[in-house]
Amino acid sequence: LVGGGGGDGAETAAVPEGCDENEWEEAEHFNTVVNCFGDYLPYIQTDITRREEAYENLSDEHKDLLPVEKSYPGKINLLKKAALANKAILDKIAGSIPKRRVSVRSSSATPGSTLEPPGNTNKMHNMDKIQGTLHLLARDWSSLYASERNQSYGMLLRELEKLKPVTTLNRNKQEVLIPGVGLGRLMVEGVFRGYQCQGNDFSWQVLLAGRYLLNGNLEPQQVPIFPWIDDPGNRVSNSDMMECVLIPDINIKAELKKLEPLSRAPPKMSVTAGEWVDIYNRPINKDRFEAVLTSFFLDTAPNPITYIQTIYKTLAPGGVWINFGPLKYHWQPSVATDPKDYDDPRYGESLELTLDEIIETAETVGFKVVRAPSLHSCTYASNPNSMNPTRYNAAFFTLRKPGGLISIDEASDIPLPNDDPTAQ
Repeated sequence: LVGGGGGDGAETAAVPEGCDENEWEEAEHFNTVVNCFGDYLPYIQTDITRREEAYENLSDEHKDLLPVEKSYPGKINLLKKAALANKAILDKIAGSIPKRRVSVRSSSATPGSTLEPPGNTNKMHNMDKIQGTLHLLARDWSSLYASERNQSYGMLLRELEKLKPVTTLNRNKQEVLIPGVGLGRLMVEGVFRGYQCQGNDFSWQVLLAGRYLLNGNLEPQQVPIFPWIDDPGNRVSNSDMMECVLIPDINIKAELKKLEPLSRAPPKMSVTAGEWVDIYNRPINKDRFEAVLTSFFLDTAPNPITYIQTIYKTLAPGGVWINFGPLKYHWQPSVATDPKDYDDPRYGESLELTLDEIIETAETVGFKVVRAPSLHSCTYASNPNSMNPTRYNAAFFTLRKPGGLISIDEASDIPLPNDDPTAQ
């Protein structure tokens, strides 16, 4: 038995004779991810059944105290219909890409033969990612959450346009890197503004969902989803939990088509999958990008110093790093967890730097501060009707790699050699 790919700790089937172990492991992990889209319905139905049984176990006295016009059984039936609507989009995402197969290199095998690793099923640790993907579909691709997107994406894009303005000559030519690209909305908005954008993400769940949206040629508001049915707590009314969100808010392909006459260079975007530090430390990516945009990303690092160094390496001289997000530190272990019980070594590597330490470390690496950090209140993939929305004071800052050309806005802030700021 070999460990499941992607560090999820799942066990895989024995590797068949003639199959490369690494190829089999990677394909097994990928097929497990595809399977988990199909596992959503039994997962959510288990929770709905729990709520239904809790009601059935009430005494008749307690049942009679509940409001008749908003019957609990009626709510359960609505939840079941909402779960089916979510299943429909998840099935389409999973069906939009074939499962992976592995070549069999054996003297007894038919030339060109392949095998499909079955992938694991009912892995509950993958269900949080699927439910999170539904939350992100609402955040990134519905009109209802445009204001939340503007809190982060809007600030990043306005800063990008200020420091790396698009002209007739450079339209669709300035390369922008977006690690942690998720479902791709920030990348698409960058392309709309005339930048050549490349995203990266490690989560196959969001990568596959983003791929379906970007390539599915969906009409505006074509797909209904119910992103909040997994969480019945902190609701003012049933309608809060049962909110129907229509996605996408735009026809992505049609909007991109409108951009083609604006430049000889066509609009261009791409996505890479995998650990971004490994990918972007390759020589081909050195001094490549005019800007790196990080949104709710910096704190996904076990060691943020590696992120800072990688961003610096990928930026072209004069390139800018524009950041927006908190420092939640996803790999920070619970103080109650014994280190020997960590199920991933990255918990033991977690380095929780303060914002001041982040900036000072970046300056030591070589960055120059263009915009000092400021804090901005925002939400992230949060139901606005919740009684307990998750709210952050996110850090917004801009750093520049020395060299190259700088914008007029930056140049206006730099004193000339003979300037005396104290002169009358």
